[in-house]
Amino acid sequence: MAALNRYLLQILGAGWMLFLVAGWAIAYSSPGSVVLIDRSYCAPTQWQQVAQAYERHYQTSRLQTVILFNDLSQENLSPAPTPSVVRNLTTYGRSNPVRLSELQRIYPNAQLLNCRS
Repeated sequence: MAALNRYLLQILGAGWMLFLVAGWAIAYSSPGSVVLIDRSYCAPTQWQQVAQAYERHYQTSRLQTVILFNDLSQENLSPAPTPSVVRNLTTYGRSNPVRLSELQRIYPNAQLLNCRS
């Protein structure tokens, strides 16, 4: 009887271990999200609102890539920068609707953060 109980406990332990490993693998194999940040010029108070929105997204999602863009440049940042880095960025240039639509076509599920929303 003791051998049967030991065998049963080994099977249950192995089952729980496999369950935990499978859960971990599923959680970490899911793709992270992409955030598009329009870095065109806006007032500092408006940029702080963008930075706060980014911080909320940073804390609640697994960010894979952050793309900063305007009419003059585009930067793909991976891994995602910390909220303090985004908060301290300077804004410059103009908004570029063509680049925005191209990025949204490439990353259809990306979240857009800009001063105009």
